Amino acid sequence: MERTNVKRIEPDDLSVIANGDLELHFLGNCICNPDIVPTYAWLPKEAFWLDDHRKIWNGIVSLYKMGQRSDMTRLSVQLTDLGYWPIAESTQRVAYILATSMAFQPTAESVDPYFNLLVETYRKRRLDEFTYQLRAKIRVPNQDWKKEIQEAFCDIFQDGESTESAFINMAQFVDDGIESECISTGLSEWDRLLDGGLKKQELTVLGARASMGKSALMCWLALAGAYKKRNTFVFSAEMSARKIRQRWLSCLCGFPYASWRHIQNDRKAYADEQFKNAAPFISVNDLSSTVDGILASLNREFMRHKIDLVFIDHLHEIITGSDNQAADQAAYFCTELRRLAKRHDCAIVLLAQVNRGVEGRQDKRPTKSDVRQFGAIEQIADVMVMLYRDEYYNAETIDKNITEILTVKNRDGRTGVTKVLCDIGTNRYYDLTPDNSQYVSVHANDGEF
Repeated sequence: MERTNVKRIEPDDLSVIANGDLELHFLGNCICNPDIVPTYAWLPKEAFWLDDHRKIWNGIVSLYKMGQRSDMTRLSVQLTDLGYWPIAESTQRVAYILATSMAFQPTAESVDPYFNLLVETYRKRRLDEFTYQLRAKIRVPNQDWKKEIQEAFCDIFQDGESTESAFINMAQFVDDGIESECISTGLSEWDRLLDGGLKKQELTVLGARASMGKSALMCWLALAGAYKKRNTFVFSAEMSARKIRQRWLSCLCGFPYASWRHIQNDRKAYADEQFKNAAPFISVNDLSSTVDGILASLNREFMRHKIDLVFIDHLHEIITGSDNQAADQAAYFCTELRRLAKRHDCAIVLLAQVNRGVEGRQDKRPTKSDVRQFGAIEQIADVMVMLYRDEYYNAETIDKNITEILTVKNRDGRTGVTKVLCDIGTNRYYDLTPDNSQYVSVHANDGEF
């Protein structure tokens, strides 16, 4: 079959990725209102299409960094000192910008629309360049091509992060006294152990043997966060969004989710009504089930929303195999999740399976080294939590309906065991107190957290 060469067509209209008038009006605003410059000084000179505008913006920013205002006279002198133009030409160029922009009545209040359009145009230009880089990397890929493409794409929307030094000198450091926010687990004893709950900017790994209650606890924590109006996102590689929703409804009305098809209509209607308070704060993704897919989806959502809490269920559905490549992929995934948690100020909880080897021990409570196949997670995670139910192994135990939450690693806090009442059938958890000593499902109708 004869292959046809497709001629590359370049559009003649560059207005989508370049707007000289827009740049001029933004510069005029900054010269007329020097006090606004600190707000926008992070913007790189590459955000301007015209080279002359890049030079003038560089002059404005350099004056700001020297602690001086960028009025007409100082800016003209600075442009000459930077070697761009003689003083007469520098003055003429600045005067032209001011005269042109005065027709648009430049004020400190009117600069934001110009700035937003300028940033949007700059992003489009970078995306235009990115498409060519993407084609080259796809055709001649290296070992890290996926990661490089993802980082390059995300960098386009991380405005200005690379324009300033990332280092903070401790002599100038000012402690605002604000600690990272905690999100309550809905379990007061566990909150006390964690010094407030799940902490933002941290990666928590929740591990347990199969059928021990990982997904049940995840559903409880997600619902508890949503009732506190925390934006909660759930990735489910194991269950569909419909099944997870049924678990939440089961939690709210006390009807076992395993028998959901037999629920009475009035009871289901009650659960639907209760869920309306939490539903706007919960989003579920049951389609992204690979490392690259989840990371890409998370990065897109971080650009669109303020996210407080992320759950991923679970690691061993996302990464299969037991070879070194799988272990390296798991370490990379956890490292990236921890980086995202820190960068976007959210709490991320990753569920994981525990080695079958724990069942051969006399004490079957898992430890942090028991996360199946992927030992590097022990070093990467900020917090590691394991679940244990004696009832699972010993039908005659006195600890009926009790889950032990084993906080086995806590980088900035205490470790220990928290015993809670659990109703696995309805995904409900309660503090272990005399008031909750009855069969726990009867409490599921309160709809409060």
